[in-house]
Amino acid sequence: MMKKELLVIENLTVRYGQVEILKNINLIVHSQEILCIVGESGCGKSTLLSSISGLLDSGATIASGEIYFDERELTKVSQEELRQLRGRRMGVVFQNPGTSLNPIRKIGSQFLEAIRSHYPISTNEGNERILKMLEKLSLRDGKRILQSYPFELSGGMNQRIAIALAMIMEPDLLLADEPTSALDVTVQAQVIKEMLKLRDTFSTSIILVTHSMGIVAQMADQVGVMYSGEIVEYGSKANVLRSPLHPYTKALINAVPSLVGSIPQGIPGSPPSFGVERRGCSFAERCTLRESKCFSQKPKLREIRKGHWSACWRY
Repeated sequence: MMKKELLVIENLTVRYGQVEILKNINLIVHSQEILCIVGESGCGKSTLLSSISGLLDSGATIASGEIYFDERELTKVSQEELRQLRGRRMGVVFQNPGTSLNPIRKIGSQFLEAIRSHYPISTNEGNERILKMLEKLSLRDGKRILQSYPFELSGGMNQRIAIALAMIMEPDLLLADEPTSALDVTVQAQVIKEMLKLRDTFSTSIILVTHSMGIVAQMADQVGVMYSGEIVEYGSKANVLRSPLHPYTKALINAVPSLVGSIPQGIPGSPPSFGVERRGCSFAERCTLRESKCFSQKPKLREIRKGHWSACWRY
């Protein structure tokens, strides 16, 4: 049975002033699917999530392209329509729970405000709904949590609360921007487990931005590899991790420590600065397999194997 296309991004380009941060991004996310976006810091991953949620910084604009959410073109809707979609059908989890939680308000009042911004509900009904969601995230001391301020709780607990806040309306799509990067390994594993449980419980699709190939291996159905504002490889988890096509993807995988004792290999050089015009492949200067053609002509993202895409002249 074919899964429904929930989110379709076509030729999306985003600029800060005259500088292109995202360049011709094309992605499809199906219902109940987890798409992991990986890449080094500054490659445009967070900007991609902000574009989808309509939370771009004031200096950023969508220069071209379309974003379809359940066949609705998001770049054409009003701010009020977008506000109604956020929370109710689209949840956002930020890297720092402090971005989501008000430090001077109790947790319970913040949840109630989120629910009431979409439809009226009594305090008792709201609290009952919140407690059920907290329990699904293994936060069993729910009544105490609702009466607590964020600073009275641990970082890991605040992050799970932020996820619960994003999921309280049972959205169709969850956008998660490195939700585990500030957590210790034990709490990371727990948060990953709970996000997978949420996908299975509510049939929620997830777009997860991460630096960790380990998290990709645990969570992803599909993987998009970003470099310098572009998708350079895209495919199923099995294809991308086991048979990577792009040299950058291979370099990211080789940089991960291995249990068999192999020494991780760093990627030489640094990512290119945004705003610097390059005629050829953006990864050419750091690539060990580069040829003269790589500096003069830009490779397009092409389907090399069924469902496995790469932007590299080697194919």
